[in-house]
Amino acid sequence: MIDDKIRCCDDLKRILTEYCTYEFAEELLEDANYRDCDGRLCLPLEDGRIDIGMEQFGCYINECTLDGNKMTVGFINIGAENDNFDIDLERYCRMSTHDQTFEMTLVWKNGKWFISGLSSSDPSIKGRPCPLCWADSIAFSYRPDITKSMHETN
Repeated sequence: MIDDKIRCCDDLKRILTEYCTYEFAEELLEDANYRDCDGRLCLPLEDGRIDIGMEQFGCYINECTLDGNKMTVGFINIGAENDNFDIDLERYCRMSTHDQTFEMTLVWKNGKWFISGLSSSDPSIKGRPCPLCWADSIAFSYRPDITKSMHETN
């Protein structure tokens, strides 16, 4: 996809800082490994990315807390063994086995919420998962229908 408003890393950073703190936008861009090549925004071919649509069934908001000018939104990334959903394991062949929890933190600045971080304290996740992975989860597989269904009361 080509967007005339995004031609270089600085353009992408300018758009990200409309929604994220400057520090978190820097962290996302560093993890994404975008580069300016001959006046165009590029992702190196050796990056080896795969279609995220085959990886995840979806994620949903589990809880949200507010503490002064800081908001924490807890997400659950649905795993293959989740009993609440009938998941086509052939289509979602690379998704995690178990549900994984992660959190988004936001700060209130200048009359607007800005994303300041994404992290996980889930002990089942090996290593230090990069914020870009959780950003991809939200961007490509957030399911508002699941969030609604998981919080409905009869």
